[in-house]
Amino acid sequence: MQHFHYKKTIPVEFEGMLDASVLLPAEENSFFVFDAYQDDPHAALSFLEKWNERKWFNRILQPDAKVVMFSEHTADHIRKNYPKQMGNLRVQHPKVDEAYHPIDDDAKDIVRYNLTNGEAYFLYRGPIHPAASLTTLLKGFSIFKKKMGSNMKLVLCGPVSKKGLAFLSSIETYKYRDDLIIRQHVANEAELIAAAYALIHPC
Repeated sequence: MQHFHYKKTIPVEFEGMLDASVLLPAEENSFFVFDAYQDDPHAALSFLEKWNERKWFNRILQPDAKVVMFSEHTADHIRKNYPKQMGNLRVQHPKVDEAYHPIDDDAKDIVRYNLTNGEAYFLYRGPIHPAASLTTLLKGFSIFKKKMGSNMKLVLCGPVSKKGLAFLSSIETYKYRDDLIIRQHVANEAELIAAAYALIHPC
């Protein structure tokens, strides 16, 4: 299930990647919907937390609300689960900023040398938080490492919440901890993405 997150503005981790033309003007009652995590049966939330999130979600999605999402999958979820609060629902596919473009092999080697001592890497770009299913990601990475015997690294790049700090403490005993690289802030995000073998995003 894709996660949806509802905010009036683009979260910090999206601002660099998205072209400004995808943003709504600062209108009252306008919302971007990314993540309805409270509806995910695997969500790391208690019954009360899910109930409170759904209550708040229903409160903000009034019939006159302008609701923008980035995929038909998200829109279908809202139509199915919140029909009375659907309002003025619109799908607007994101545009990538021109700074994000392919780079040549020499440039990739420089990025990899500085980040992973020259090894290829998967890049996770998003919040470092249990809600982003990072435990599942690490399980998948473990299977990959075991089957492939690869030197591939996994780079986790994004803001760390309080719950994220607990998650980071919990992975100190992870079998492939030496192949994990944590970065909260990077100056050259476009190059980091361009040099990655694959980009993993929670949305």
